[in-house]
Amino acid sequence: MLSRMRVLSSPQTVACAQKVMVVTIATYSSPNKTVPELHDLLESGTVIDPLKDFADSAREELRDHTFRTR
Repeated sequence: MLSRMRVLSSPQTVACAQKVMVVTIATYSSPNKTVPELHDLLESGTVIDPLKDFADSAREELRDHTFRTR
């Protein structure tokens, strides 16, 4: 999918997708969190949405493409 994105998407969107891939691989290789640890992360605001930057970039790219084709 990432290779296809390199052809079809903007460099910013590809960079965001690569970041998601790195975070995903790092998450799978890290130890599992307990429910209390997850709760603490949520309350402290440390849990970030790894797809947020990618989604924002893709949405902006789609919006730009839509306006250009009208």
